[in-house]
Amino acid sequence: MHVYPSLRTREVLTVDEKQQFATEVNPRRIVPVKSPENPRYSVSGGNREIIDPKMDADILEKVREIEGMNPVLITGKKAIEGVYRPSEYDVLGVCKDTEWYGNMRGSNSFRNERVGVVIGSPHFGDSYIKMLGALRGKRIEQVSENRGNELDYRVVGDESDSFGNDVYRHMTEDAVYQAVMRFGRDGERTDIFVRTSKLPEWVPTVEPITVEYVPRLQSEIKSIVGSQHRDSPWWKTDEISDRIPHEPKRKIERALNELDEHGEVERDSSGGQGARWKVVDPSD
Repeated sequence: MHVYPSLRTREVLTVDEKQQFATEVNPRRIVPVKSPENPRYSVSGGNREIIDPKMDADILEKVREIEGMNPVLITGKKAIEGVYRPSEYDVLGVCKDTEWYGNMRGSNSFRNERVGVVIGSPHFGDSYIKMLGALRGKRIEQVSENRGNELDYRVVGDESDSFGNDVYRHMTEDAVYQAVMRFGRDGERTDIFVRTSKLPEWVPTVEPITVEYVPRLQSEIKSIVGSQHRDSPWWKTDEISDRIPHEPKRKIERALNELDEHGEVERDSSGGQGARWKVVDPSD
């Protein structure tokens, strides 16, 4: 195996120089998108199950409502091909155009777009970071099981060596900022909404917008329980579960209990035939 000891990461610009470039050379209005919960971590090398198409559809609808036009979306290929297209939620229908991270490197195809959205961040997997470490003659291990910003890639035998985390930041944060830079390259006013925790801290942003997150399963359950059901407003747990065959019954029961705790559905356990549920009428 060949080892390349000269392989290293290095910052070329200072934080002040990068901020000056972001605000003066080609100014953009970057708007963080927040929600009470974060269902998304990675959209490239990660597990597609953590990508919530309902959340992303809600974000895009919110942006369209604010801007009065359909936005252009940059996200991961797995999100577009593996989650959005087969989803019941019209994620792509809200977008004027869509592209994935890998196809946008150096691209100017969105240079004149006035409204952009960046969702998620690329992550090629731990093996990619370990491979680059090996080429540098370093053994890298992930020492944190957390997701998102708390991932920590240490060089075994030298905890002061930041090579693993430098590679990780380049793979995620730098890629997100490059996606942001694909929009508004003509110098005109451009609004870019960013839904990821991987936007570099030094990037100047404006006041964030908040999109309330309703978990996909809970939303699906409320839709079922709120629909017409014979002559009764009540639904049995088994009847709800039969309508959602792709989810385990225990998970559905847990979601129903959470909805009950939040006052969105009402539970009736009388009659000795198991729990029944109906949507709470806000006028009551």
